[in-house]
Amino acid sequence: MKNTSVKSKITVWVSALTIIIAAFSACAVLLISNNVIQSTTKRTLINAVEGNINEIRICEAEEDLKLDDKFDISIEHKDIFIEIDDDFIKEKDGITISLYDGDSVLYGESLVDTDDFSLKEKGIRQVKGALGKYYIYDKKLSNEHADNLWIRGTASVDLGMQQTLSIVDDSFYILPLLVLIAILGAFVLAKRALEPIDEISLAAGEIRKGKDLTKRITIKRKEKEVLRLSNAFNEMLERLEGAFKKEAQFTSDVSHELRTPLSVILSECELMLEDDGDIEEYKEALQLIKTKSEKMNSMINSLLEYSRLEAGSEHSNFEKTDLSLIAVGVCEEMKKHGIKGITLEYDIENKVYIEANPSLISQLITNLISNAYKYGKENGNIYVSLKEERGKAVLTVKDNGIGISQKDSQNIFNTFYRADTSRSQEGFGLGLSFVKKIAELHKGDISLSSEKGVGSEFIYSQKTFKEI
Repeated sequence: MKNTSVKSKITVWVSALTIIIAAFSACAVLLISNNVIQSTTKRTLINAVEGNINEIRICEAEEDLKLDDKFDISIEHKDIFIEIDDDFIKEKDGITISLYDGDSVLYGESLVDTDDFSLKEKGIRQVKGALGKYYIYDKKLSNEHADNLWIRGTASVDLGMQQTLSIVDDSFYILPLLVLIAILGAFVLAKRALEPIDEISLAAGEIRKGKDLTKRITIKRKEKEVLRLSNAFNEMLERLEGAFKKEAQFTSDVSHELRTPLSVILSECELMLEDDGDIEEYKEALQLIKTKSEKMNSMINSLLEYSRLEAGSEHSNFEKTDLSLIAVGVCEEMKKHGIKGITLEYDIENKVYIEANPSLISQLITNLISNAYKYGKENGNIYVSLKEERGKAVLTVKDNGIGISQKDSQNIFNTFYRADTSRSQEGFGLGLSFVKKIAELHKGDISLSSEKGVGSEFIYSQKTFKEI
């Protein structure tokens, strides 16, 4: 069964279940039918006996007889005359009715010997006679002239069983047909239910063969479950397409960033090997090679750190962190640099706690302030603030630098992205990508408000730490 298709498994299981249900149904039919038939037989027996009592009339003299029909009969018995109407039923539907005087049969046929089973008013009794099992029902005539007259009704138990078996025989023809219909129905339903999966599998196979992640799965069926499945596949394809695009862009950007310093290093090496320069020229060339190598090394380290953030491996180092203390420490350290005559001011609210990796949060603040220095104007200013608002820590880094256009603002957090106005600046375009990844890792939000030529304002917010 392991390698069998889901369609076949559903059909087999439904078939097995249907056969089990059919078997139980046959047993139930046998039991219920027998009980119903036997109950009906008993009820019919009682009604027949009670009904025949009204067809018997006792007379003291022969002239009192009223034989209205030629089929009416009269029986002289002892000192009385018994008039039996032609509506008296002696035998019908397997039920036999007899008139007794004590143990002697006056009218009708006796199937059960009264020597073995005496006449008694004890309701329905089941007895075993010479020819099988019977139900008997005795009723004494209530007439002052009829001292010992009885009516006994007799019905065969086996006759009811034969009727039951007849019903069961019919059901044995019907049940296999129902089982067959159920199996065919299960197969058709399973096939129809799994058709969308086949369509999705086929579409996915075509996408895999064509290696075109821009294609999407479209199906004709509109059931909610099917739509959810196809939408899930399409969302997965979108993420894969985005991931492949990012990977391709990442590879292209890394190649571009590494090509320039490598070209410089190779050029300097070739010049040093071809020319007989003096010691000073060699020193200058080696210094340039050293500078470019350090830049490459710094970039590689940044890429490794970025990869760790992508993997989320730093999440295990989260702890209760005093964001106020870290922000003040970073601001004090950055003020010492005095880059381009830019002044840094800050307004930090005390004891603002968050759950974080202290090292990464410190790097986030450092990168935001470094970015403000890098793209700030000569003798400009940077303003850093931290406040707790509505259960969130809100960190703001604002500058009056060159600003960012609306178009560039949408891509500023992308890896290796640098706005056109800042391509001459040093850096790899990874600083704000780090900020974005650190924010995502901490389940925080980072946003930018900027106007070209006026300045930029970065806002980072995160839930404050709550003791459990």
